[in-house]
Order: sequence, then structure tokens, then C-alpha cells
Amino acid sequence: MKELCGLKVKVAHNRHSSEKREKTCPIDKQEAIKEAFKNFGMID
Repeated sequence: MKELCGLKVKVAHNRHSSEKREKTCPIDKQEAIKEAFKNFGMID
């Protein structure tokens, strides 16, 4: 979700590929996560 909002992301040591995520954020949860990012001042 951070990538979609343009935020910097750390690469986990156990991630198979630094370019591709195995499991993406569920679409039904994206709006709630964006609202949380706004609430914490991470995005406008």
C-alpha cells in the first residue's frame, strides 16, 4: 500500500524479489489504509 501512495518502503530480508510482491494489499482494505495514512500524517 505504501508503494501505491508513493511512500518509501523497506525491503524485507526474506522477500524473494525486490521488484514484485507475492501478496498485494486486498482491494477492500485499501481505502481504510489510506485513511489511516492520512490520519497519521503520512500522506495528504
